[in-house]
Amino acid sequence: SAEYIYYPHRGLARSTLEFYDITTKFVAGEPVETGFIFPSGGTRIRRLHEDIPRKDKWSSKGSFTDCGLFGRDKFSPGSKDSVTIFEGCYDAPSGYEMLLGRSACVSVGSAATAKRDCLYDWEWINSFKKIYLCFDNDDSGKRALEEVAPMFDFKKVYHVNLTTKKDANEF
Repeated sequence: SAEYIYYPHRGLARSTLEFYDITTKFVAGEPVETGFIFPSGGTRIRRLHEDIPRKDKWSSKGSFTDCGLFGRDKFSPGSKDSVTIFEGCYDAPSGYEMLLGRSACVSVGSAATAKRDCLYDWEWINSFKKIYLCFDNDDSGKRALEEVAPMFDFKKVYHVNLTTKKDANEF
């Protein structure tokens, strides 16, 4: 039978996993997959075995048509001075730890859905004084930045330029 626990991995503390409600499924004492629940109820699932082909590591369960940002439900509108938007499910909690909880850290579903996800949660995002965009340091992340940044007042938007690592979780 399966057991679901807040399993510290990828450098994340148990308390952060609890805050974001990120659980890992264990079968026969081994971690097999981790679930990231979006406010819509849809879940992104990351299979953990290293021998799984990259294209098969992620899957989804539930609706992602109107899912918005992962982690948005953990922060009330304008509850922090800033919101930091990341590209990946592991990046939002990683950023939350690095920033010591000082920013509302959330993530888009992917670079391809960044504009749609931010448009869905536009009012919530815009409720913060500062908007930091911290997308992946790759071509897709740069395209997402170009699509999302103009959606908000340029005086509020800041680009977190990752130069030595691909994303927040690598830091």
